[in-house]
Amino acid sequence: MDDLIYLYGFAVLISAAMAGLVIWGAKTLLRNVSVLALTGLLMATIYISLVILLGRPKPVAMEWSAGRLEGAEVLAASFDEEVAIYLWVVSDGAPEPRAYRLPWSLQTAIKLQQALQRSEADGGAVKLRGIKDKQDPAQEQPFYAEPQEALPAKLS
Repeated sequence: MDDLIYLYGFAVLISAAMAGLVIWGAKTLLRNVSVLALTGLLMATIYISLVILLGRPKPVAMEWSAGRLEGAEVLAASFDEEVAIYLWVVSDGAPEPRAYRLPWSLQTAIKLQQALQRSEADGGAVKLRGIKDKQDPAQEQPFYAEPQEALPAKLS
């Protein structure tokens, strides 16, 4: 969510620069007014589309910083067979969790379910390891149950 204001600001700056360049090269008042109106419409459209995306799970393919999900904790998962796997994930140092959508894969769903069951039995958490939009079956398991912390040493 912190990225939203920067993305919107960047889009506004680009739109304003485009409008400035077009206006300086334009010769008629009608053309100038039309360009300004279209630029304002573009800014509003970009903002509305970004706001709409906030409430929806982000496809893993759109995660541009690959390291963000490495070692992230899976808080919850939901399986929509033949459609998608939905994850509720919190990254290290992130103030809030994010929703992600993986394309449906029976192998990935089984691996995730096994990791969730193992973590529940051990009292640990499920972590992500280099998850991608399309998982190679020969690749290392993308989910793992965090090892249980060692108990403190006994004082005798």
